[in-house]
Amino acid sequence: MHLRPALLFLAALAAVRALDAAPDDASSTLSLDTVLAAVRERHPALAAGRTAAEAMRARVDAERAWEDPMVAGNFVRNDQRELLSHSEFELEIAQALPLSGNNRRRARVAEAEAAEARTAVSQTELELVSQARRAFVDLATAQARLGVLRRTEEVLTQLADDLRAKYAAGQRGQSEVFAVEVEQVMLKQEIATLEGRSAALRAQLNTLMSQPVDTSLPPLPALALAASDRALADYVAAARLRHPELSMADASLATAEARIDVARGARRPDPELRLMLKRMNGSSRVVDGYDTGVAVRVPWFNGRKYRAMEREARTARAAAEEARAASEQTVLGRVAEQWHLLEAARQNARLAREQTLPLAQQQLAAAQRDFAVGRIPLGELLDAHRNVFRVEAEVYASLGDYHLMLADLDEAAGLVPSP
Repeated sequence: MHLRPALLFLAALAAVRALDAAPDDASSTLSLDTVLAAVRERHPALAAGRTAAEAMRARVDAERAWEDPMVAGNFVRNDQRELLSHSEFELEIAQALPLSGNNRRRARVAEAEAAEARTAVSQTELELVSQARRAFVDLATAQARLGVLRRTEEVLTQLADDLRAKYAAGQRGQSEVFAVEVEQVMLKQEIATLEGRSAALRAQLNTLMSQPVDTSLPPLPALALAASDRALADYVAAARLRHPELSMADASLATAEARIDVARGARRPDPELRLMLKRMNGSSRVVDGYDTGVAVRVPWFNGRKYRAMEREARTARAAAEEARAASEQTVLGRVAEQWHLLEAARQNARLAREQTLPLAQQQLAAAQRDFAVGRIPLGELLDAHRNVFRVEAEVYASLGDYHLMLADLDEAAGLVPSP
């Protein structure tokens, strides 16, 4: 038996060990930092959110401003028969003085609402960054698996050529040639499926980076199983401190508190200072006389209305407090769940790479030796080959699952990678 097939399989086995090889050159690969920077800089949803937050901030000055002055002109007529004649002209000017402080209270509500808008942008950024990380991990996993399939395809092509030559020389059976050709067709189907999946993921990444969907992307670096020194308590503390969902709940609570102050201040009217200038018809003077006065609303006769306003504001604050507690419970529960899932994914990836794959490699090496001396048929050698491919695919899949779980945990804790 010629040893060429066994040598080819050994070459494939060496390629399998690329899992432990040095990482790709950073200058020739698309890094996750580059992807996330593009998402932050270009995505229209973030630009729209920032613009909306800036618009909300502009309301603060408007709410703090004084009321517009009022100007009125009155014509006093003594002769009712002359429609267009008048004996006296009165110019009235009125200005409300914000002595109650209600304008400052309304400004604090606007500030709180602007803070809500800013935290909404943070929530959008967290979601987009997480989407980009997942697409990045999925594409890196697909690229790694495609590399395995293409190396396997090269080996099967060489093996098929070698078996056809031996069949022509009468040294091997035709069924063995057919068996390898079936493997080749099945492998082509898997490659086509994975290539389609990779194209879809590239389009998704391009969309998130706000560039044409058919933009060519450099290869992605190989995924690695990085150890994390963060305990569950660290993620819980981070979630309490910076998760946008909790920040939004805090901002909503602050807004509700500010609205209570506005409702209380509604009972305090702003006095209105009035000045009336008079000019007699036919007088040579610009102003013949003036009157001054102060007008004040009387809200005390409508106490039921203002008590209802305060009751509504207090109820809204209580609802905001309950919503804040519910959000914290949900967020922290999600953090704990994702942390345990990440630990399981890390353990699975380590076992697949350090134990399952070496055992499958040893099985393939033994099958190659036995096939070379005629102890086993081609079918058993192909089974050993398929097993190594399956295990290597599981290694890449487990690495991908680990990184997906890490992205989910960071999102659950509100941890956005620094720009």
